[in-house]
Amino acid sequence: RSSDLLHADGLAVVTRQCTHPLPAMETTIDTTYMQTFPWSQIESTIVRDSRENHNSIVRTGSLTSLDLCKFSEEERFQLLDVLKRDLEVRAMERNRLMKIRMELLNEDRRISISSNPSFCAICSNRLMVLFNQGRQCNLCKRIVCRRCSNHFQPIDDNLCSLCIRETFYKAMIGQWFYEKAPNRFTDYASNNIVKKIFRDRIPAVQCVSEDQLHQIVSAYLGPSRKAIINDQLVTPEIMMKVQAEQIRTFHRQYRAVKSSAVAQLRAIQSSTELAEFQVDSRTDEVTANFIQQTRAALMQLLQMLCITVEKYNFSLGVEANQTSNEVLKIAEAEVGRIVHRRVKVPDDYIIEPGDDDLETLLASVTGSPEQFLAHVLLEDVS
Repeated sequence: RSSDLLHADGLAVVTRQCTHPLPAMETTIDTTYMQTFPWSQIESTIVRDSRENHNSIVRTGSLTSLDLCKFSEEERFQLLDVLKRDLEVRAMERNRLMKIRMELLNEDRRISISSNPSFCAICSNRLMVLFNQGRQCNLCKRIVCRRCSNHFQPIDDNLCSLCIRETFYKAMIGQWFYEKAPNRFTDYASNNIVKKIFRDRIPAVQCVSEDQLHQIVSAYLGPSRKAIINDQLVTPEIMMKVQAEQIRTFHRQYRAVKSSAVAQLRAIQSSTELAEFQVDSRTDEVTANFIQQTRAALMQLLQMLCITVEKYNFSLGVEANQTSNEVLKIAEAEVGRIVHRRVKVPDDYIIEPGDDDLETLLASVTGSPEQFLAHVLLEDVS
């Protein structure tokens, strides 16, 4: 398969380059984390799940003879970081193809249940001799209308739309190739290199699935993961700097709002021309304006922190299901520093996120907490 050849060629270049001294890494490797990693637990899990897949593992001769013993820990770390991205891309592709396969199976099941020779098997439109004549698919032998069939040029036959999609699906997964060569190229070059690296620590690694292999590499690399999001390098260090800058921006905005509100309140209190009800009215006006501007600054902070913390968790390989709680804790801590006491947003002000999409997550963070925090900051003005 062409993708296998590309993997093998690209990884061969990487392994040749890794035999030479490499430049210093951007982040230090946490060797303590590697030493305390629970290899025995993973090995026991692999042994249980690997017996059925033992006979399906094929090792190519060139990669079997590849000598990785001379690699330093730093070189292995950098090589595994590249291989991990390769595993992630393949996992995404497997999920995409699985969704396509499930759509095809569901459509085929629906057609099989509602089969009637007087109607199109796919769209269920009535077939008529003159206006909507039916055609028989040369693969599945179903009767379909002209809109649901097409002349498929590669095999010079009429096929229904479902069989055409099935044909393209087989082309995407390379089934046409494996039917001709079922006993060759059944494993990726990157998988064999990863297994070669871990065979001393985990002997059963030779029989693991790709998903288990990805878990092993992720755990070994630990929290020093790099990621590319929107063509930008994302690391924990970069995200912490971005987060600190966002907090500083909020404090600058808040100081400006507070300074303006304090000046207006002093002018109102020192005025001798205003009646008591006018003083109260203007004080309420300044207070409402302060809350509105502070709330806007807090909302901007929460929204930016939400995106930053999400990327930070992604760079660590951590699930982002606690992002909203982490963002609120940061905001509570910053407001607490201003008013010199501990601040906790009540549960009544928090909306539980229902989905994992960013819009729902932002709504769960910026729904009401900023209103509560803005009222807390009134203590700093009075």
